Amino acid sequence: PDRPVKLWIDPGFNYYAVVPVQIVDEPNLGPFIRVFDEIYMEAASDQAVIQEAMHRLWWSGVRDAVIDQAAHQHRQEAPDRLSTAEHWLQWARMMPRSQWVGIVDGIGRVRQALLDKRSGRPRIMYDESCTRFIEEYRLYKYRLDRDGGRSHSELPIDKWNHHLKALGYGLAD
Repeated sequence: PDRPVKLWIDPGFNYYAVVPVQIVDEPNLGPFIRVFDEIYMEAASDQAVIQEAMHRLWWSGVRDAVIDQAAHQHRQEAPDRLSTAEHWLQWARMMPRSQWVGIVDGIGRVRQALLDKRSGRPRIMYDESCTRFIEEYRLYKYRLDRDGGRSHSELPIDKWNHHLKALGYGLAD
């Protein structure tokens, strides 16, 4: 409770992931990312997700947020409506930062956080209550070719990746 909280956000069309993290610097271990809760909502509006976040016990510790770069864009069908990032500013009083993070780059950053090659230790740790986030690691898959082997594409199937994409955005930031 005494450490600041960062929100890493992927506002997907079907699932919306908000990853509250704390950067912890432990003696003899160095810095690591602590994922201690999850918001993973299906077909939810920005307002519903933001209200859910604001009702969590950790909300008072939130200091900043990072979001998918596309969240700053206005939808073509409703250009006069607020963007997702503007909704965060309006209701949560914070404008999330963003930058473009390629899929392959995001995957590489997450892999590096899971196991730091220099130390041989994970740089990211999950509370066991984060079951939906942890499940994404099992569900996120690469395409298979006709023989059942992995295809030659570097891009995985764009499904079950909202938490992982949010991690990529936060790690890039």
